[in-house]
Amino acid sequence: MSIEIVKSQIRRFLSNDQPDVLAIKGPWGTGKTYSWNKFLLSAKLEGEVLFETYSYVSLFGVNSLEAFKQAILASAVSRELIGEEPNNKTLMKNVEDFFDSPSKGKKVKDKAFGWLTKLPEMLEKWKIPFYKDWQPLAISVFSMFAFYSINKWLICVDDLERRGSGLSMKDALGLVSQLKEQKKCKIVLILNENEDGLEDLRKYKEKVIDVELMFDTTPQEAAEIAYGTGTDIVHKLAISTKKLEIKNIRVLKKIERLATQFCPLLTEYEQEVTDVVWSALVLYSFCYYCEADGAPSLEFVRNLQFSDLASDNKKHGELERSWLAILNRYGKMIMEELDHVIADSVMCGYIDEDKFRHEAAKKNSEIVLSKSLGSYGQIWEIFHDSFDENKDQLIQAFSQKFTKDSKHLDPRQLNEVVGLFKGLGEAQNASEIIAIYIEQRGEETELFNINRLPRVFQNQLDQEIVEKFNKKYQDSVMVESLADVLNRIDRNKSWSDRDVVILSNTPSEDYYDLFKNTRCQTLSSYIETCLKFGKLDGSDVRYNDIRNAVEGALKRIGAESPLNKLRVAAKGVV
Repeated sequence: MSIEIVKSQIRRFLSNDQPDVLAIKGPWGTGKTYSWNKFLLSAKLEGEVLFETYSYVSLFGVNSLEAFKQAILASAVSRELIGEEPNNKTLMKNVEDFFDSPSKGKKVKDKAFGWLTKLPEMLEKWKIPFYKDWQPLAISVFSMFAFYSINKWLICVDDLERRGSGLSMKDALGLVSQLKEQKKCKIVLILNENEDGLEDLRKYKEKVIDVELMFDTTPQEAAEIAYGTGTDIVHKLAISTKKLEIKNIRVLKKIERLATQFCPLLTEYEQEVTDVVWSALVLYSFCYYCEADGAPSLEFVRNLQFSDLASDNKKHGELERSWLAILNRYGKMIMEELDHVIADSVMCGYIDEDKFRHEAAKKNSEIVLSKSLGSYGQIWEIFHDSFDENKDQLIQAFSQKFTKDSKHLDPRQLNEVVGLFKGLGEAQNASEIIAIYIEQRGEETELFNINRLPRVFQNQLDQEIVEKFNKKYQDSVMVESLADVLNRIDRNKSWSDRDVVILSNTPSEDYYDLFKNTRCQTLSSYIETCLKFGKLDGSDVRYNDIRNAVEGALKRIGAESPLNKLRVAAKGVV
């Protein structure tokens, strides 16, 4: 039955004063209660609710007929307050309205107070102790009398299948029938189809239920019920929930709740990051909450590897293959680190904001880089796609690109554009974009280490780039002392290119000062480490620079005295 038919039948039910019982049944979680409340509030605002009093009662755990009656009274609100939660204020107003009623309230009040006045005398006569805390008993007495004042109320009874064991289906439906027949009430029963606890309903429903509506929404209708047609966020969520055919309103509202927590964390990122988050949030909520309905288990999705996606993979059974088909249709298979943070949020119900920001920032950088590379390629189209005289346009486009976006361009791309500029006789512009590139990427020390680049590319680099990169790298790494570098090499029993840069750019004077001011085993370790570079393959000229500086320092020390000359000779330097 479509949601529009259900809605129209509910409106018809509300718009007449005929005492009858309407049953709204459907699968668990499809939004029966949510929709009833929504349709009822809408009808109230449009003046279509005839009865003046409304009571919503959940029978979850209600264990007796008396408790059922008290729940009806305690939950009652006036028609004007439909849509608000019952509270002490509404309860007291109901009591006041009841006792102010000229037809029944005064008579019941007189009887109740008369009975309570005689209570102590009766208890003494019957030898029953008089309890100091007589309020619960008084409330019970008032409830008993007040129940008989109910007339033409609109009452919704929910969770019938989850009533307590002390309240039988026969007694519950008997009270519903009494409210209809004797109290002229309109009753709505909300029933979860195929749930345990409704077995006896079939015996009595023909005598009690007048109209039965089947509530089973489509994914589109479920999304409209849960989200409405408001913001761009709910529109994006609805697209994904419909794709996965999610109809459970509780799940949809959980998704919406978590989405509102993500919103303030997404303002600084590209729109594509937001889209990734919404898509992942819906998928992992579906996996976590709907596995019993055929969704892939979240554990399965989290452990999925690329090797699992091969068409001839025999690792998975029929169930797992059906899960893979769902993921494939949805368009999301292998999880990234950001996905795992989102999945954790789904499981916990809250977001680890530090982890999320860290992974979202990484994802954002990937997206910005991808966009940047796309626009970089588009500028080259100015060069390749015509024979127009558009040199100035080309130079301006590349200059603006490096000024705005050097952080997302690598040294290869810098070299390409520098070569183009110099080929066009624009050496000054070439120097300017090199300077801009170094300024914007200045904190990335290893980016300027030419020796980390592939040997083939090193040979293709523009000489100006090589010289300026080398200077930038040397200036950056020389902040460490000579002793720090030698201690690290001795500790690790190896060295990095950064260490070689520092050692090869250290003058002989500094080696002299270090050796003269060092004692014991540390001195021997320093000298032994430095002299190793003189024994290595001479293909790297920096090794020779280190050897020459070290030997120069040692020879200077040896020339200071016959004793030092012998000491230096013992190190192999003569």
